[in-house]
Amino acid sequence: MPQSIGLMARFVLGLWVVGAAAEATARPRTDMVELVNGDRVSGEIKSMRNGMLSYGTDSMGTVSIEWDGVNTLDSNHFFRFRMINQVRLFGALGESEKPGYVLVVHSEGVEDIAVQDIVAITPIEGSLQERLDAVVNFGYQDFRASDSRTTELGLRVSYLDEYSENRLEARAVVAESETETNTSNRLDLSRRHLWQNPIYFNYYRVGWESNDQLAIDRRVVGTYGIGRRIYDDNRTKLSLVGGLQAVSEEDSLGESTESIEGLVSVDYRIWNFSSPELDLVTGVRLYPGITESGRLRGDGEITLSWEVIGDIDLNLSAFGSFDNETNRDGNGYDYGITTGITWDIQ
Repeated sequence: MPQSIGLMARFVLGLWVVGAAAEATARPRTDMVELVNGDRVSGEIKSMRNGMLSYGTDSMGTVSIEWDGVNTLDSNHFFRFRMINQVRLFGALGESEKPGYVLVVHSEGVEDIAVQDIVAITPIEGSLQERLDAVVNFGYQDFRASDSRTTELGLRVSYLDEYSENRLEARAVVAESETETNTSNRLDLSRRHLWQNPIYFNYYRVGWESNDQLAIDRRVVGTYGIGRRIYDDNRTKLSLVGGLQAVSEEDSLGESTESIEGLVSVDYRIWNFSSPELDLVTGVRLYPGITESGRLRGDGEITLSWEVIGDIDLNLSAFGSFDNETNRDGNGYDYGITTGITWDIQ
């Protein structure tokens, strides 16, 4: 196993141990959810996002409930709510007398809010585990005709607080053929800090990568941008980011370059809960050169997932990178296609 994949595997194991320890200190399960069919279940509201309510129970463990199937909620605890119009509210939940509504008690009063107008719920007084979401992806593809293989290990850790969304993403890819072995590694730490008008956000990112195909031994970037949520509900997300980034890189010939480049980024996600249950995530980024006029880089990925059982999904993913100015050892582009499994740790 290549060293980069081995290190990531050990990190995943450590993350699982932390999550298991946090489970032991979760708050009491005194919340209530009423489903549209009239069933009522006591438990613990862990979070709601991407159209799914994560709900802890004593008898069934943590279950995922489709948000369309929720009639109302009740809880004595404090939450952050994000509405379909991107308004944020901070307060407690109460059971509404109106079907399909929840009672939200916040600083400006008490009001009935339609369940389907709520896009996200985050426990403010929750444990680390309740705010943390970790997903591990393993993919493999064997092209027998060309006797080549691609192995991918990915990790995504997200953490939500009252005013920001924070994410750590890592990916290690090994492509092997009869004649050569190429690796590409990437590590990104990003933060989206919401404005008072929450459809806008500040975007910060620090990243590192290496790529044999592009002849990049090391590339370090620091990014600042301004983003806008174009669409965000319980079925679809679309956001745009524009900004600048400083780049320091060293190629396979040992030549170092420092530069400034632009950033244009588009992120899109859509999911479907009716059979078959599908989740499509895609992101595309372009980096036009500013101090290096005429240079253009880009990268992107697309992943299609469908649920198999519990927190395990099958997926088909593709990724690609290109650079129109590489040294003579680089191909100018790199891409890969893998099929694999995704495990949602939290």
